[in-house]
Amino acid sequence: MLIKEKDSIEHQIELLESLQKQNLSPGQKKSVDTEIKILRSGIKGENTSAYFLDFHFGESKNWAILHDFRIEHNGQVAQIDHLLINRFLEFYVLESKNYSNGMKITDDAEFLIYFGGRTKAVESPIEQNERHIYLLQKFFKSNTDLLPKRLGLRIKPSFKNYVIVSPQSKVTRPKKTIFDTSSVIKSDALYSLIKKQNDEASFKDVVTISKVIGQDTLKNLAESLVPFHKPAPLTNYQKKFGIDVTQAEPDKTKISTKSTGLDSTQDELVSENIITQCPRCGSELLERVAKKGVNAGNKFMGCSAFPKCRFTQAI
Repeated sequence: MLIKEKDSIEHQIELLESLQKQNLSPGQKKSVDTEIKILRSGIKGENTSAYFLDFHFGESKNWAILHDFRIEHNGQVAQIDHLLINRFLEFYVLESKNYSNGMKITDDAEFLIYFGGRTKAVESPIEQNERHIYLLQKFFKSNTDLLPKRLGLRIKPSFKNYVIVSPQSKVTRPKKTIFDTSSVIKSDALYSLIKKQNDEASFKDVVTISKVIGQDTLKNLAESLVPFHKPAPLTNYQKKFGIDVTQAEPDKTKISTKSTGLDSTQDELVSENIITQCPRCGSELLERVAKKGVNAGNKFMGCSAFPKCRFTQAI
């Protein structure tokens, strides 16, 4: 059963595309273009993985799926691409990667991706996912009431680490005797692997079978996790790429006026003049007047991208 969909990041892409229209330096433009490509590639990879997960597990009452589950705990953050939970209380923590040009894992457990005809070292997604699992374990230790009981005792969950890549991605691996990379698997092969594991557990592992929870209990557990999801804060791309608001196109700072019947030097500015840019998303800031509440009648600067961006600033 599908419990949580992936959060949309189209607004982030829209913000980056708006920055592309500004007077950027060649380096800044390249950085913005690369960021857009990375985000779009990530969307494609996660959507591919989500498709296979939803296809095989989305309608099953024995499984619960949470896409894009982000938790904050004691100052630490885990951004989990996909969380798959079954009635054995096994948490499959899935890190999705879209290495369209292929990936190589060296004998020393270094991860390399092919980029622009060259190889580029990247963070180990296996270790990245281990940190996610570590934080999940700490999270449940602090929120044991979320876990179901058996004979008056809380059932302890188990966690499985898998990195899923696109079916089209070529993965070059070392020999298993040197470094075991079996946790890196194609997204279309994950279902067969999980089915095999659970079939084996159903027949061999009496301990695992003894802690099977009901379908309703699984649903309630998965749904109880959703309120702990903390959407990622909007990235300040202007700050990230060193883009100054004065780099905006000239017409972005133009002020419109409303004639009062007097000469032009005495024209009155309208209440929605474009003054500057939003420091959060780069859109125009408009001068507005509060209509309700304790601040009724007061002027403030509000982002023109409202309600997607809710930045305001008192005048």
